[in-house]
Amino acid sequence: MTEKINNAKLAQEQHDEQVRIKKQAESSKIESLEGKTKTVTIRKGTDKEYTLELQFPGVERASTLIEDSRNPFGQPNLPELLKESLKDVVIAPHVESLEWWNHHEGLYEAANAVLNFLTEKL
Repeated sequence: MTEKINNAKLAQEQHDEQVRIKKQAESSKIESLEGKTKTVTIRKGTDKEYTLELQFPGVERASTLIEDSRNPFGQPNLPELLKESLKDVVIAPHVESLEWWNHHEGLYEAANAVLNFLTEKL
């Protein structure tokens, strides 16, 4: 009989834990990150200053951008990340390719801004 009581007590504890976890998951929800924007300034304080408007593409796309841009050593390939981000993260000004940076300074600063923006949401 003691074994039945112990089993019932264990089952109740497991149930209570599952209920607690479910409530916690519900209470920790946030507003969707997808579509959130941020304006970043590149070469701030110089006569070559410009801004980029970034838009969060969603968790799946953001994580794919970061992971697919890694070099063989696991480090982010910043130009590759920026190039792929031009499709749906950098929304203003409209930049079609990395060639845009032939006429603007700060390619790596812009790439780091994109990386920071994506990772701060993830």
